[in-house]
Amino acid sequence: MKTLFYFFRRYKLASTFNLLGLVLAFTGCYVLLTQIRFIGSFNHGIKDYEHIHRVYINGVMEEGVWYSTCCRFLADNLHACPQVESVGYMRSDGDMSFDKGGSVLAAPACVISDDMLTTVNAQLLDGTLDGSKTRNDGIIIPASLAEKYFGDVMVAGRSMRLADEGGERTVVGVYRDFPANCNFANAVCRSMGDENKDDNSGFNYDVYVRTKRNANVDDTNATFKKILNDVLAGYGFKSGEIAGYLSRIRFALLPLDETYMNGYDVATDRGNQT
Repeated sequence: MKTLFYFFRRYKLASTFNLLGLVLAFTGCYVLLTQIRFIGSFNHGIKDYEHIHRVYINGVMEEGVWYSTCCRFLADNLHACPQVESVGYMRSDGDMSFDKGGSVLAAPACVISDDMLTTVNAQLLDGTLDGSKTRNDGIIIPASLAEKYFGDVMVAGRSMRLADEGGERTVVGVYRDFPANCNFANAVCRSMGDENKDDNSGFNYDVYVRTKRNANVDDTNATFKKILNDVLAGYGFKSGEIAGYLSRIRFALLPLDETYMNGYDVATDRGNQT
């Protein structure tokens, strides 16, 4: 320490630059390691993330192009796959604003299938995670929003006043906030009802499946193609047309910890392997 004080007194400018260099080096190292940990553990905060897969599809609109979204009609039919335990899908629905004593609380919103939150193993704190329970002006909210609005998380059955359009929404469930480094926003969730229920053209939904423990991904992909074949046949496509279409279609089921950096869909897969 005496030596350090001596150098600071005798070589003030040089010592200051050396100290600043050390501070910047340690700060850069900390930021880099934090980012590596953020990316390396992406989606690891989701229970059983190894068995939850995001569905990607290639060749629907254009051969060789991957999409991370799917039509609802196909997603509904994925329940027929014997390797699949549960299917959930969702789409973003902008923001929802609530009036709390004259101040506005805004939160991201999404519409979900009935099994979406249970498929991705959201952690229930109060009420229910069943999306069907939100069909009559109900909502399922994250714990952080419940704390801000009510000061508590055990609030199932209580109402929240909408800021923009008036009226109220009843909280039917509260889930623990998802970690920051995962696919899912801490959003206000409500059922999509019958939206696009029998539409095989609207590729608007992020689809997730929870597979059985012994499921083989190749077998699951083959089953998905068989399901797609049946879907197309049901719409009156001829067998030759279906065969040509299926020849270019590929499915990819990626475990949640592989979705961030795979690069299949540049709009949603934001990680950088390098």
